[in-house]
Amino acid sequence: DDVNLFELQYERNLNPLWKAAAAVHYVRDRSNGKGGVSILGQGLNSQLAEYNGVFRFKFGSNPYKADIAWLGTHFSRNADMMMDRFYLSGYFNYNLGDVRIKQDADWQKGSSIGGFGANLRMGFRYGQTAQDNVNVEMIYTTGDDNGLDDQKYSGVITGNTWAAPGGIFVNSGAYILFPHGNVVNRFTPLVADMSNLGYGLKGFTANVSKGFIPNRFHGKIGTAMAMSNAIPLGGGPNLGIEANAGLVFNIGAFMSLELHGAYVWLGDFFDSNDSRYGYAVNGGQAGVRPVNPWTAFIVYKWLMF
Repeated sequence: DDVNLFELQYERNLNPLWKAAAAVHYVRDRSNGKGGVSILGQGLNSQLAEYNGVFRFKFGSNPYKADIAWLGTHFSRNADMMMDRFYLSGYFNYNLGDVRIKQDADWQKGSSIGGFGANLRMGFRYGQTAQDNVNVEMIYTTGDDNGLDDQKYSGVITGNTWAAPGGIFVNSGAYILFPHGNVVNRFTPLVADMSNLGYGLKGFTANVSKGFIPNRFHGKIGTAMAMSNAIPLGGGPNLGIEANAGLVFNIGAFMSLELHGAYVWLGDFFDSNDSRYGYAVNGGQAGVRPVNPWTAFIVYKWLMF
């Protein structure tokens, strides 16, 4: 049940404002869906894939050998928002690989892998502190239209295939549509992984934050929306639209009291009960869209070292 991860990364400060990096990641997966962090196993055909909202390679009990790589770059400009008022960051990763399965004592082609993901985040600090800002973020991942029917997966794969969590994105400002670091449903958002079960993703978030008392008390309002690039059977591409808001009072260093709330209007993606890519989209109820989800909570945070 061995899974090995290798990483090579080079990062450079181009000037006081700009940073850029190039990276190569490689995973050698011989887990056959076994081992890992829990009883759900790990790897391409494991139950963990369904649990984490990633594409599940349904090879059954057949052993497999997977060699998967990520080639990419990431960059940032004025990441701490203090050099000037405009900040920008982004990344691009191309995912490629090959999976072989053992059938009748012979190793045969299971699937090739080829997809990419990209992200762009930008913002403007209009006031005195980092809390006085407006920002927007866009995320895109390719999707697969027919599962493994053509022995090719054209979506993306993340660390969520092997770990829990292994590849969450919690800084978008969304609470339910995408994962959030403080919310009670952190591991059960509508889009838990950027692959979106293998259907791919077009996502957008926008947030406005205001420091009412500098570095002590601030609030934010935000919105998020998402579409899938491949359409599930019986559904549509629209994942939903979210509206959210929050208030944060900083009691002391790394200590805060927060009030948050969010509501999502679900889209026609959730009319589907398509289970070809893993767990059924809406839990398996054909033509029955779930109730629009919402959350409201108070959280006390204290980061201790």
